[in-house]
Amino acid sequence: MPEKELPSFHKTEVKEVKSVEVVKEEPAEKPSPSSEEITPVVSSVAVSVDEEGKEDMVRQFSEIEGVGKTTAARLYEAGYKTLEALGKASISELSLVPGVRKSLADKIIKAAQQ
Repeated sequence: MPEKELPSFHKTEVKEVKSVEVVKEEPAEKPSPSSEEITPVVSSVAVSVDEEGKEDMVRQFSEIEGVGKTTAARLYEAGYKTLEALGKASISELSLVPGVRKSLADKIIKAAQQ
């Protein structure tokens, strides 16, 4: 194949190359945090969000006649995280929560269903 004539700006003089040293510099980056470093931060955020949610629900539960803050907190800790959950519970289920008599359980369910 005949050699193609290149424009003058592509022509270079080739000299003998004895060695080539490649130096690759990467920008200095801060190493990514390990999962051990991230977990406490994520956990503390989750705890504060959960605590805020708990406080809000305990406040709402304690607005039900006959339910104080202690009983409201016990309901929350027993797994009743919403008024809807309380409204769907049975009297016998709520009666398992310390401080909740059957008569109070009935009031809680009726109030939560409204």
